[in-house]
Amino acid sequence: MSRRKVMWSVLLLVLLGFSAISFAADSASHTVTIVVPEIDKIWADAGGTLQLDWLPIEEVDDNMVAYPHTLLQVCLMYVTNASNRKITAQASIPFAGLSLSVKGPGMGYCEELGAGSVTVVDSCIPGSVQTVTLTYDGKADITVPAGDHDVTVTYTITD
Repeated sequence: MSRRKVMWSVLLLVLLGFSAISFAADSASHTVTIVVPEIDKIWADAGGTLQLDWLPIEEVDDNMVAYPHTLLQVCLMYVTNASNRKITAQASIPFAGLSLSVKGPGMGYCEELGAGSVTVVDSCIPGSVQTVTLTYDGKADITVPAGDHDVTVTYTITD
């Protein structure tokens, strides 16, 4: 190879080396995306029993009687990391004439549960586990057979 070609080759290598150095920096960055899933969890204690007492009977309306009893309190716990959440409840009532009502925090009175949902927490607090106490009341009319009647209450955390 001639001296001239060697000199041009060396000069080209030096220029390429300087261009690489000029593009190098003392810092660099990139993006890491951390995906946090939406968390909406809800759980309740084991429930309990509402014991209706037959005497004395207080007539409420035509065929419905209220029985003096102790109200049932249930602890409901929830956690969410989303805003604008509420908790609703609905119940599967096994007999016509049997009713279950619930009162949650901020509710002025007991609302009857049934196939439709009742809002028991109207504004969930995000960011930590919260506990609310719900109070249940039950009634039965005279057509409901004697015995233990299980009512399943389902809670849902929604928008």
